[in-house]
Amino acid sequence: MAMGVAGESLAQFTGQFVELSIPKIRTLQPHRLGRESFAMLGQVKSVALQVQPYTLCGERCYALLACNEDGYPEALSSAPAVCANGSDSVSGQWIESAVLRHLNEIRAATVAPCLAQWAALLEEPLRLGEPYLVGRGLTLPDLVLPEIGQWPSFWAVEINYRLENQPFTCDLVLLLPPQVQPSLLAVLDRLLLE
Repeated sequence: MAMGVAGESLAQFTGQFVELSIPKIRTLQPHRLGRESFAMLGQVKSVALQVQPYTLCGERCYALLACNEDGYPEALSSAPAVCANGSDSVSGQWIESAVLRHLNEIRAATVAPCLAQWAALLEEPLRLGEPYLVGRGLTLPDLVLPEIGQWPSFWAVEINYRLENQPFTCDLVLLLPPQVQPSLLAVLDRLLLE
């Protein structure tokens, strides 16, 4: 449900229909993060990547939000804009700051409720860390997140948002270390029995 709310938020912002993927869950190793965690983004030149750290079951986890930067102008050409000078023209600078600001809103509106639901099912407290921008103009094959370098493997839960007939696409990927997985599997087993 939280993923659907994010899609609706993005649709309202751009004034366009948003296609929402079925979530994909993969087990990966840290060096495969960029190559495989964002598979649904497709062939993009570069991305902007934001990270939301959180603690679940006493373990540090990460939610990543990546969007293709080459799709900004077309995606936002129909978005309502009022620039600092009062004009309604959409400049490149306005587009960049508006997209990053809106991605912050999408992250805040979707990641926290989703994780809060997981925490409630696990009967564990959820602590959100301070979100940060890893960078812009990043290429996916080269993407690394030093924070997960010591994990032997992790679960990556990926969901993709794509604007209909536009090149703009973004991925929300939740990274879960091995220590959290048994607790999540126990909850899933319990839910399936109910």
